[in-house]
Amino acid sequence: MGNSRIDIKIKLHALCLELLNEKIKESREVIEEIQQAANQETKSSAGDKYETGRAMLQQEQDKYGRQLMEALKQKGVFDQLKPEAELNKVQPGCLVFTSGGSFYVAASLGSVRLDSTEYVVISSAAPLYKHLSGMQEGEEATFNGRKFRIEAVV
Repeated sequence: MGNSRIDIKIKLHALCLELLNEKIKESREVIEEIQQAANQETKSSAGDKYETGRAMLQQEQDKYGRQLMEALKQKGVFDQLKPEAELNKVQPGCLVFTSGGSFYVAASLGSVRLDSTEYVVISSAAPLYKHLSGMQEGEEATFNGRKFRIEAVV
């Protein structure tokens, strides 16, 4: 059973990287489109209208720039993990199956669906992680009034 869970972790890791690479690609494309729009705005506008349009474009570019930086940072976290490593306690890089759901400790991506199963990808800064950190199979923790029993860690 443990081996198939490692396979799940490897697939989940690959899926997360795929999602992040897509987010990075989309952010870069939007930033490029905004830059092109700003260049067009420069050629065709004058006065207050130009300044307002330019400021709005700059805000959009800043927003997508922040999204891009966050996605690159998250990808850096995933790049350092070894999904094939079999872990036996809750720590970064583990996939933990609990009575309250399955969690992959990597970077904060939220819910990810793999083979019709929902996994929550959390970072080591997540409050739930802090409650489960270092725990092993069979141990229990209470978080926000919910009891989490660790069923398996890989």
